[in-house]
Amino acid sequence: MYDASYGGAAAAEQWQALTLTSAAGGVLLFTSSAFFLLVMLGTVAAGKRVERKPLEFAEPLHPPGVRAGIFDRMGIWVGAGRRARDYRVRLSPVDPPLHAAIWFARV
Repeated sequence: MYDASYGGAAAAEQWQALTLTSAAGGVLLFTSSAFFLLVMLGTVAAGKRVERKPLEFAEPLHPPGVRAGIFDRMGIWVGAGRRARDYRVRLSPVDPPLHAAIWFARV
């Protein structure tokens, strides 16, 4: 049998309330997941069978125009991420707000 007092150790006595709280959370989590599975299985087993309808897609009101699309390319975001990472490594001892100000000033 498990003894949560660890032979009467003082440190174990301090953690007793937190251990019980953790156990109660585990029971609550297990119970909620069991009810979730029960509802899912009940839906599959006893749910009404309905006819599947074809998917409907939205049509644009106006035809899309030609756009520059520079921000739609992945390369600009990868380059910006690498540049930010490089500055973060070099300026690591600096405060985060000052770090951002320096980065934006250099861009």
